Amino acid sequence: MTDQPYLAVLLYETTGAEVARRHEDFLLVRADSPRGARERAELRGRNQSYRYVGPGGEKLEQRMVRVESVTPLTDEDLAGDTELLSREVPVTIRG
Repeated sequence: MTDQPYLAVLLYETTGAEVARRHEDFLLVRADSPRGARERAELRGRNQSYRYVGPGGEKLEQRMVRVESVTPLTDEDLAGDTELLSREVPVTIRG
C-alpha cells in the first residue's frame, strides 16, 4: 500500500524553574494507515522530549503529553494552497 499523508497534532508541556507552558506541533507524516501515522507521530514526540540541567542546577523538561489528532490528507490537498487546520483560540478580553 502507498503511504498516505496525515496531519498529526502533538501537545507538549515544558516545565522548569520559572517556566510552565504548553505548545502544539503540527506534523506532516506519511504512513500506510491511521494507526501507523499515530505511531510515527508518537515516536517523533517521544524523541523530541528532553530534560536539561543547567550549570546553576536549574532544571527544564519538555515532554509530549499526547497526540491530539491524526487527520488523513490527500495528495490533492497538498498540491496547491489549502487550509490544513482551523481552530478556535481562547482570547482574554480586558475591559
